[in-house]
Amino acid sequence: MATNSLSAWYFFLSVLYMLTLPYNCHPLTVGGDSIALGASLTGNQSIVSKNGTFELGFFCPNGTNNWYIGIWYAQMSNKTIVWVANRETPIRNKLGVLNLTTDGYLKLYDSDGRSIWSTRKNQKAIASKAMILDSGSFVMLGANNISEIVWESFLYPADTWLSGMKMWKGMKLTSWKSSLDPAPGPFSLEMDPAPSKTQFLLVYKDNITYWSTEEWVVDHFSGMPDMLNNFASETFRLPFVKISPTKMYFTYIQISKFDIVQRLVLYKTGDVRSFYHYNSSWINIWSVPKDLCFVYDICGAYGACNRNNLQFCSCLEGFKPKDKRAWFLQDWWSSGCLRSSPLYCSPINGTTDGFLQKNDISLAKEKAVSYSQYPTLPTCRSACLENCSCKAFDLTNSTPPICRMWFGDLFNVRVASNSQPVFLRMAASELQQSISNGGSNQGRVLSISLPVSTAFILVLAFLVIIFLLRRRGMLGKGGDMEGHELLSASLRTFTYKELRIATNNFRDKLGKGAFGSVFKGSLPDDTLVAVKKLRGL
Repeated sequence: MATNSLSAWYFFLSVLYMLTLPYNCHPLTVGGDSIALGASLTGNQSIVSKNGTFELGFFCPNGTNNWYIGIWYAQMSNKTIVWVANRETPIRNKLGVLNLTTDGYLKLYDSDGRSIWSTRKNQKAIASKAMILDSGSFVMLGANNISEIVWESFLYPADTWLSGMKMWKGMKLTSWKSSLDPAPGPFSLEMDPAPSKTQFLLVYKDNITYWSTEEWVVDHFSGMPDMLNNFASETFRLPFVKISPTKMYFTYIQISKFDIVQRLVLYKTGDVRSFYHYNSSWINIWSVPKDLCFVYDICGAYGACNRNNLQFCSCLEGFKPKDKRAWFLQDWWSSGCLRSSPLYCSPINGTTDGFLQKNDISLAKEKAVSYSQYPTLPTCRSACLENCSCKAFDLTNSTPPICRMWFGDLFNVRVASNSQPVFLRMAASELQQSISNGGSNQGRVLSISLPVSTAFILVLAFLVIIFLLRRRGMLGKGGDMEGHELLSASLRTFTYKELRIATNNFRDKLGKGAFGSVFKGSLPDDTLVAVKKLRGL
């Protein structure tokens, strides 16, 4: 009874102290690598691993006022979060308390004393200490055996696979919902649950597999030959251990001869990326799948994916982004698009809708419903038009032709040159506008924007090309004719929006000159570029 009273009194003092702290999103470090039995971390405190690599404490994504317990790299200026405890239950507006209770469990409380998160359900035994290790794992050590780990964060990962962490069959990484929300997103990376299977799967909303590594063969996955290239094979390994057909694991191991920090991340866009840290920046070594358009629902409803564009998602003609802010920030395309004009279709009153022919997109074949009784374009069109749920149709080139219809919102649309014609259901007003614009409003937009931005875009594109050619040794110092011809042949213009995407909204400044600043960027093929942004633009 006395012990419980002491614990309650200590918690009360912790909360009281917490409420007197200045409110900010950047807690101060107070040192030490562990939390003792009965002790707590408040909003401005953290613990740091002995080698100084990892730090655990409270953080809040900028501008959200939502607080989480997380782990990040202690010595990096840009806080990179690698693990989050209370992903689904942030502490709102005010700071919290992480307490190792006297009965040996970790509990996170909000400022009103409500329990937000706890290790109790998953602990093997009661603990005497909680510690952040040099590997980045947050562990709890047993009360009866101090060397026994009774709980560890490596068994409950977020979106990051750190060196030394074992990924067992049954475990999974889950993406963040967005860059400001660490709640589990729709994408997960996990080992195939089938017995004896060694491949990893990328899964959308727990039930749709959209990519796999294929099976493990000696020292690499058969679907990932890039693992055998010199750089990848010399920077990390994935030792595989099979205990039984249902009990096996891979360990991500950074090779020590390279003095660089690495991590593997299931990104918010549904692809897996391998990063290493160099010169205050994270460099992307490789990513899978190579074509982001393979990611399920990457562009949401009525969004078309184009692997050749820096902004690979765009709304179909006649549609607009559902979440303009998310699309503008290139943060979450899967929110999709909405119709600019509503359809008019009723089983009783008929319809004024029509169809827009598109020759540059493809729809998800697995979502199509086939009808052999409509073997001609007019009959297929009429059947789709009479069904208000039918949003698109096409006619296959097979013998005999098959009418295919798509019902409900259209997902997984891909830009594809010389594709089979697809007919999209559109409102009459949108069809009239499309006809008046010659089938697309692109010409009208360009006629307005080009006089304003062409000079600026060409200057930036010229600087990008010069940087690339000099880096690759293609442009001589004297600027000879051969180099001039090569430059003329390879010149490409970039829109301002593309350059903003390539530079992550001009975030990483490389330097500053008389006319503006130079920023680091990355093209779709991961080529690094330097982009100069003129002052005042």
